[in-house]
Amino acid sequence: VQTRCKDISSIANGLVTLKSTECGGKAEFSCDKYYKLVGSPQIFCNESGNWSEGTPYCKLYTDNIPCPCGWKKILNSCYLFVKNKVTWDTAREDCLQRGGDLVIPTSTTECVLLSQRASILQMSIPWIGLFRRYDGKFYNTCGKTPNFTRWYPNQPDNYGNREKCGHMLVNGKYKAKWNDMACNAKYSYICEFKQPRCEYLAKILRCGASSMVRRHPSLETSKLLLSV
Repeated sequence: VQTRCKDISSIANGLVTLKSTECGGKAEFSCDKYYKLVGSPQIFCNESGNWSEGTPYCKLYTDNIPCPCGWKKILNSCYLFVKNKVTWDTAREDCLQRGGDLVIPTSTTECVLLSQRASILQMSIPWIGLFRRYDGKFYNTCGKTPNFTRWYPNQPDNYGNREKCGHMLVNGKYKAKWNDMACNAKYSYICEFKQPRCEYLAKILRCGASSMVRRHPSLETSKLLLSV
């Protein structure tokens, strides 16, 4: 009886070219754009019916992702500073359509650099990717509670029980710090192009934001929660 190895039909975010599962046969692997193969690009079926190595996998690799035209490279992300004043929801939808999302600051350094750039562009209090859920807590646009926060004193205060979105001050005593504000207020905003802040962004980049944005789970979730 001919010895065969286990069939390998697919890998996540990549492609398998299976030459043969018989002894001496091989499988070749490659990854989608923005993913890097971890493991051997080729494995072989040996006489005992086992592959010579374990199945490799594809991992998001962001170091060499170029910034889209018009975006500003700061630290390890690309940012778009939009001076047009719109509601939080409209700002986020625009960021998604551009292939990014509202910025999720993760360090004091990032906040300071963003506020400096926004100040140069005369953007006083741009929207960032934070929103308040019905449980009273703030979440980022990945749907998670942020590990890093930079609220200015006594904030967020949900003044009038209507401040459900976050923005960042870029001038004055509390520059580079955050505040909560009514989501239907109109401000400028900062988009961010960075992976893997949200794994779903990788799919947007491969499939095209215009066809995916209406089905973006974080966007639909934030809209629903903001209406509560």
